[in-house]
Order: sequence, then structure tokens, then C-alpha cells
Amino acid sequence: MNKNYLKKISLVTAIFVAAIIFSFGSNAEAATKDLTGWAWSSNIGWIKLHGANGVKVDDQNGNLSGWAWSSNIGWIKFTPTPFYPCPGNSGCQPNVNLSTGAVTGWIRACSATVAKNCDGSLSSSWDGWIKLSGTNHTSPNMAGTGGVTYDTNTGKFKGYAWGSDIVGWVSFNTGDDSVVIPPENNGPSCNISAQVIAGGDSIQNDVRLTWTITNDPGQQYSIARNNMAFGIEPFLSGTDIDTDRTPGPYSYTMTRLNGGGATCTSNTVTVSPPTGGATAALWLGNSRATREVTIEPDDFVNVRWDVSEFFTENPNLVCNTIQPEGPNIPAWLNNPASTQTGTQIVRDLEEDIYTLGMTCTQSGVPAATRNTNNVTIIVDDGELEEI
Repeated sequence: MNKNYLKKISLVTAIFVAAIIFSFGSNAEAATKDLTGWAWSSNIGWIKLHGANGVKVDDQNGNLSGWAWSSNIGWIKFTPTPFYPCPGNSGCQPNVNLSTGAVTGWIRACSATVAKNCDGSLSSSWDGWIKLSGTNHTSPNMAGTGGVTYDTNTGKFKGYAWGSDIVGWVSFNTGDDSVVIPPENNGPSCNISAQVIAGGDSIQNDVRLTWTITNDPGQQYSIARNNMAFGIEPFLSGTDIDTDRTPGPYSYTMTRLNGGGATCTSNTVTVSPPTGGATAALWLGNSRATREVTIEPDDFVNVRWDVSEFFTENPNLVCNTIQPEGPNIPAWLNNPASTQTGTQIVRDLEEDIYTLGMTCTQSGVPAATRNTNNVTIIVDDGELEEI
């Protein structure tokens, strides 16, 4: 066979093998992502996880490697050897389960060793080990109250690592400075969460919404409640309250107003019917928290009530409007509350102070009486009187 032909075949084969090796090398590098952000310890202060030698994650198996930096105790190594704290050297490798969010393993403050390289003999009784999660701080814990956890929805880390008396608890709940794994691409993304909270009259019927929008500067989004649009139109990140929700389940979806962009849906929350008898309410205007207003004589105000909770306890009640203080208001006193929720417009009042209330009774059973809170209307023309 021609020697020149064999040389050509060998050259082509060598180039092909080199290309494969280069390709594998490139893929190996691409499989590692740099973490960004900070953790916090009340004992040693801020811990920086990003930088030239910062912490990395293998996006195939979730193993962590690299170094974090503390200005008080120096370098913290994410691939410490030997794996001293773990029986049989099992489970020591710091790791992120990219599916469940569980973060496990150990890292080490290298200043605990004489050579400050995380190897060899100790410089004191402190061994430098920091446990990312364990029996007393389990992971995953998406509430951020347990061990270090990776939130697969936001890309952020939360929770606590334990570093003995020297380091103490290391918090990954650092808000805008949270440690994150960068997203797969730089396209728009969003996240929205919902939480039921107490409203102005202490009924758990408000929903707090918290959202973030990333990689979509200048774009406005809208939020739909149970697939029906309502008034919150957020930019970037923020929070708002969806007030006075009636009992039932609620979820919220955020989309870009002009199309495209990201879409995200919140967790589903449930507003429960009120209980306890003390939260039925009388209020003024649109907010259940408003118990007093000042108006001018030619103005008006909506008096609203919700006594449905009283009827949950006792369906035999009959409710009536009352006026503990001020001149009689016929529009209020002449219209007993025939419904459990309602609105009465009060207008054309003289200058004075008016106190309105509502009482619900059962004939012949005084102990069944229930009263709402009172509301106050102050009528003032705003002019100064001559002295």
C-alpha cells in the first residue's frame, strides 16, 4: 500500500481524534457554572462565593467545587480533603440535587489547619468544618428555615449551614445578595408567589403577592387572578396586596403586557371563611380598615358591612343598624340590615360627629347578641369660625 496514502489516513485520524478530545474538553468546561452571591454569618460576617476562584456547580451531577472568601477567616474550600467528618467518607462531597433542591455535604475553612490549605494538622481545637445540612437542619426546606436548599424555581439558595461555635449559623437567606446559579440563558424570566395574610380587620382574607422579573428591562407585566385580569401591573420586582378576598382558592399568573417575554404562575392559596365571632365588620369606603372619615356637608360616604360570620355561628340572628352618637341619620336607621353583606350611602349631613354601628340579636336569647365595631363620620365644612 502507498506510504503517502497511509500517512494521509493517519493524519486525518489524528485530526479526528483531536477534535473529539477538544469537543469533550469544551463540554466538560461548559458543564460547570459559576455561582454568584453572598452568605452571612453573625460570627464572621459576609462570605463571598463568586470571583476568579469562586464556587462552581457541575450542572450534570450537582457537585460543588472551588472557594469562598471571608475577610475574617480566609478561604473556605468546597472540595476539602480528607473528608474527615463523614463516616466512611460517604456523603461528604458538597452537592446540589438539581431536581429536588437538596444541598448536602461539608465545606471547610482552611485557616483551621496549620498550613491554611485545608490539609494536614490543625492549628487549634477548631477543625473548620461547615455542614451544609443535617439532622437538625434538613434539606430541602423551601421555607428557608432548615439546611441549605436550592430553590429550583428561582435559582436562589436559602436556609442555613452550621459551622460550630467559631462560624456559627451561615445564612443563605440574604435577599438581593442571595447565592444563585445563573439561568441556562439570558432570556426573560419571572417568579411570583402568594401568601394569605390578615386584612385591616384581622380577617385572614388579603393575599400578599411578591414577584421578580429578570432579563426583561423596561417591560411591563400584568397579573391575572384565577385567569381574570386585575389592576396590578408590575415592573421588575415588587410586592402588592390583593385585598378583601372572599373564601376560596386563588392563584396568580404574570405575563408581559405586549406579548412575548416570560410567563409564571404562583402557588395556589386558599382564603378560609372567617371564624371566631369578633371579626364581623363595619367600615367606610372601600377598605375594611377604614373606621373613621371626615367629609364636607355636601359630600357622601358608603357605609359597608359584613356580618356573615355571625350567621355561621347562629343562623337565627336578625341584624339592625344603630347610632350610638350624633343626630339621627334616617338613611341609616330606617334601613335594617336585611342582608349579611351590604352597602348604605349616607349623604347630606349637618356638621357634627356621627357614630354608626350594627347589632344582631335572636329574639328571647340575649346571650346570642353580637355587635360589630362602630364607625365614625365627622362632617366639617373646613372653614375657620370667627372668635
